[in-house]
Amino acid sequence: MTIRKGARFAVRAMLALTLTSAAYAYDQPQVNLGATSFADSPPFRVPPFIFQQYFQYYSAETFTDNEGNRQPFPKQDANVAVLMSQLTWMTPLRLANATFGLNAVMPAIVGSSTDDGLGRAVINSRNGFGDLTFGPLLQFDPIVGPGGSVFSHRFEFDIIAPTGGYNRGYAINPGANVWAIDPYWAMAWWPTQRLEFSLRLHYLWSGKNTAPPMDVGPANSWQAGQAIHANFAADFAVLPTLSIGINGYWLRQITDSKIDGSDVSGRREQVWALGPGLMWRPTRADSVFLNAYDEFAVRNRPSGVRLFLRYVRLFG
Repeated sequence: MTIRKGARFAVRAMLALTLTSAAYAYDQPQVNLGATSFADSPPFRVPPFIFQQYFQYYSAETFTDNEGNRQPFPKQDANVAVLMSQLTWMTPLRLANATFGLNAVMPAIVGSSTDDGLGRAVINSRNGFGDLTFGPLLQFDPIVGPGGSVFSHRFEFDIIAPTGGYNRGYAINPGANVWAIDPYWAMAWWPTQRLEFSLRLHYLWSGKNTAPPMDVGPANSWQAGQAIHANFAADFAVLPTLSIGINGYWLRQITDSKIDGSDVSGRREQVWALGPGLMWRPTRADSVFLNAYDEFAVRNRPSGVRLFLRYVRLFG
């Protein structure tokens, strides 16, 4: 079977939240694009344990090049469903006005479908568990302003471990076969009791893949360029237990990717996304988030729509 160089990387990058290594300008490993949104840092002292369950559905119909134009293969339909489970432990340890915690997230591809118009000669895939993200965090105590406003923030140093299955012959893999770091700062600000703004800003660095995808050719290593990405949101409480608002995300690759240690130009990724969202809090311990995103201004990535359903449970 003949594989067209470059085209097969499109789907690999489309699943960037949970699953893949990539090449040809679709390079970035898994990152949080839109998984978190409103109240990203809580306005109260957090309990010892936090459990979160995510469901993501992503659908792409356009795979872009360095100019943002459509890639030249017949069909460009790809759909993926992902489950992610997250557990956070807030330890008894304190550092000044912050609590030390540990966090872990495990994704899994539970379903995918693709159509390249070539009998899946370009796109093949498999499901399974993805790469584990884990790391320490410092959750700072909320700051209450003179007018009753609240500001809360957190630092976390996330590490992405190559625990997921990987086969260089597949376009879609559960794992990326690279170590990566993705530290971030998150904040939330309530200027009034009903209005809230959130921001999460990441820096992403990926290590070398010493078993590059077959599409790269006879290379010995491949490494994605460094990137910055962010989630942002604003919401308004229409009821004591229900808030509605707007949410978005952004990613921009800031250095060139490397093949065998040499920079390769024309592969830097970019994406913006915006959409509506809501947050429902039936109890103080339970929250449900629903967030939708439509991507635009996309370069060297797929362009599509993304839907997240997230449940948060506080224990202790």
